[in-house]
Amino acid sequence: MVVAFSAVNFGLVLRREREPAWSSPVFPYLGWIILGWFLTWAAVELNMFQRLLDTVSLTGAQWVLALLLSTLAPAFVAVDKAIQLRRLDRSR
Repeated sequence: MVVAFSAVNFGLVLRREREPAWSSPVFPYLGWIILGWFLTWAAVELNMFQRLLDTVSLTGAQWVLALLLSTLAPAFVAVDKAIQLRRLDRSR
């Protein structure tokens, strides 16, 4: 689950190469990101998917830990991207 959330979060961070993630258009893009988060949650919590994927429900603490771990790598990428954008702005 950490890998699935990390992949969706990478999609959020890596949306645009030379622009911030919140540059327009936001809503169609953010809809796909939210769908990825929902499908990951459904794969872990809904009985139909639990039987199909052989998963079990998580406790609240496990959810928090998984969400924190899934933001580590995308956070590093976001910081690197911000640094690159700042350097690009300074060189103009």
